[in-house]
Amino acid sequence: MKSENIFLRGIPASPGITVGEALFFISAEYPITHKLLHTKEVATEIERFEQACERTRMEVEEIKKKLSQEVGNEHARFLDAQILLLEDRIIEETKDIIKRKKLSAESSFQLTTEKFLRTLEKIENPYLRERIIDVKDVRSRLLKNLAGHPSSLPELSERVIIIAHRLTPSDTAEMRKDNLLGFATDLGGKTSHTSIMARALEIPAVVGVENLTTTVEDGDTVIIDGRKGIVVVNPDESTLRTYEAEKIRYEQLVSQLCALKDLPTTTVDGHTIELSANIEFTEEIKSVKSHGAEGIGLFRTEFIFLIKDGEPSEDEQFNFYKNVVDSIYPKPVIIRTVDLGGDKLYPGEKIEESNPFLGWRAIRSSLDKKDQFKTQLKAILRTTSKRNVKIMFPMISTVEEVKMAKEILESVKQDLRKRGTSFDEGIEVGVMVEIPSAAILAPVLAKEVDFFSIGSNDLTQYTLAVDRGNKLVANLYDHLHPAVLRLIRMVIDEAHKNNIWVGVCGEMASDPLAVPVLIGLGVDELSTSPSMLLQTKDIIRSLSMKEAKEIVKKVFYLNTVVEIREHMKKDIRKRLPHLSETLACD
Repeated sequence: MKSENIFLRGIPASPGITVGEALFFISAEYPITHKLLHTKEVATEIERFEQACERTRMEVEEIKKKLSQEVGNEHARFLDAQILLLEDRIIEETKDIIKRKKLSAESSFQLTTEKFLRTLEKIENPYLRERIIDVKDVRSRLLKNLAGHPSSLPELSERVIIIAHRLTPSDTAEMRKDNLLGFATDLGGKTSHTSIMARALEIPAVVGVENLTTTVEDGDTVIIDGRKGIVVVNPDESTLRTYEAEKIRYEQLVSQLCALKDLPTTTVDGHTIELSANIEFTEEIKSVKSHGAEGIGLFRTEFIFLIKDGEPSEDEQFNFYKNVVDSIYPKPVIIRTVDLGGDKLYPGEKIEESNPFLGWRAIRSSLDKKDQFKTQLKAILRTTSKRNVKIMFPMISTVEEVKMAKEILESVKQDLRKRGTSFDEGIEVGVMVEIPSAAILAPVLAKEVDFFSIGSNDLTQYTLAVDRGNKLVANLYDHLHPAVLRLIRMVIDEAHKNNIWVGVCGEMASDPLAVPVLIGLGVDELSTSPSMLLQTKDIIRSLSMKEAKEIVKKVFYLNTVVEIREHMKKDIRKRLPHLSETLACD
């Protein structure tokens, strides 16, 4: 007899609740033929490899075309990275190995992709580490073509929930959406392209579910709760009734929040907050627009540096940034200069650091790699002719760093003037405040820049000396810690004294318990993931500035995180019971 009511927990990848029959999807893996070639076979093997590359490129182009028709060009652009891999030096390196080492195409391609994957695996940033699955996706597809096997995806002739060890982005793109109720996987993260795809298609999904494929069987009844990251296997009648009611409440909330899309982000008494989105990939633009963002408050630029085997050229960067800038125009875009180095190494770079979180990264490596920094700044400046772009420097810890970065920016401007290239001469320049020294130096830094953006994730980590990725101490990480709140108040106060604006772009900007505190502290802008924009807008529109300031006054009398969180939970339950109950704000 099958066990009933098994609750499994994973990572919430795409919100929504669905119930259906499980269908296993097993992605075929093809063995690598480790074969040594005779000299006379090399030319034929290279030709076989090139033909497989071309077949794979055509397949990916076809998937992209189909996906563009279904959900728009923005969400199909993630496949550009796969197409780029099929045109990049990784292909030339493979052919070179076939020639030099006389290895089969499969073995040679495996060697070159493993080298690239090792670089990605060293990266701590989850947004970038999850690009690993994109590399494996195109590798798997190419190996299938080398083996002469077509892709084998389920037809989905009936409405089902897919259960898989992992799903690649192109797997998701190829499935028939009308019969795909939802999916759950053993592997994956919230920021993977597979998860982004699920959100774009509005398919409930949970990823990173431990023991999923060893627990669920074909034909089992499964509940997917993509809000809370829960999978229920063979639910009993009581659980089914509970989730049916939850589904109705959730759909009512979504409808209620969607009605806010075009309404202003103002408090009850008319105080306006700018509500922006954090993005890293062009395919997120559609979600930015559909959730009513007033701009992009953080455009991360690391991805283009990591998909290239070597530094991306000025034109390559320009096209990457311009795509986003033009897509969001006339709304503003804040482009953060590259935050690599330390724990996030450039491709091909080998640097050993005992504590990379306190090491050579972000603005520190940019100031040392001046030519590369200048190339990026030129590419960014070339996108500014419409005057909707701002530049932001990450991980500032000293005034000297800001002055040096501004000097380099001025030299780049001069170079562009000599070239006759137009750009926004009055472009705003800001810094991320994510190190305690920057917060303490806020009175001085505010005289050097046009705006501050508080990176609450790192500011919390560095203030509390807690590695939030370390399970032994992660429970100590909390952006509502009194020390963090005091630093944030200091930064906001000093910014306003110097007539510059200040935003918050970390996870704190969408935490229902933190948003009222930030509003009461006087923050001018909040930048969140696109999916959290409407919830955050609902919170802002529910309170007055007077109430927010009263909340801050009370919170600053409290001395522990536990006290602060309990106080804010009571406030949210009282003012926004629909959020508290339906989105699990606790």
